[in-house]
Amino acid sequence: MTEEIVKKCIKNDRKAQEAFYNHFKRQVMGVCVRYAVDQEEASDIFQDAFVKIFLKLKGVKDVVALPAWVKQVTVTTAINHFHKTKRHKYDANLDEIEETEGADYKLLVQQTDNEALVGLVNTLPPGYKMVFNLYVVEGYTHPEIADKLGISENTSKSQLSRAKAMLRILLEKRGIKSLTNYA
Repeated sequence: MTEEIVKKCIKNDRKAQEAFYNHFKRQVMGVCVRYAVDQEEASDIFQDAFVKIFLKLKGVKDVVALPAWVKQVTVTTAINHFHKTKRHKYDANLDEIEETEGADYKLLVQQTDNEALVGLVNTLPPGYKMVFNLYVVEGYTHPEIADKLGISENTSKSQLSRAKAMLRILLEKRGIKSLTNYA
């Protein structure tokens, strides 16, 4: 992505905006699918994210950082959508929180067919899915997740632990038995 295209986008040049859109649409939709319940919701988040991206584009100072910025705007849009739809309900049993590191699940994400893993993660309850994506995929810490979602750190930890437990069961049902490295 060139600085010239970004400048033209800011001036509402339709061809530049189309080039920008075509350059980032796969990345943006990938994030949207991870956070949405279904394709329709992913499309809504996708559309909202691009509107925000184009509206805020003039604030971008470094074109090299543009991919990270686009991803951040998209994740924030997904989180805001999550709050707006009020589908999240946190069921935290704070006495049974198991602190586990995300590194093993990051390895699982790298080694598992991406579509299959996204499909499994999409079956998680919305709160589990949101925390799992933020922690494992996006690399947020529990304090950051708590702040973004308006929950306690312990709730974030509990949601992650429960998401991992559910994924472990789903993976075992699909014949992946060697989960000791991932659980």
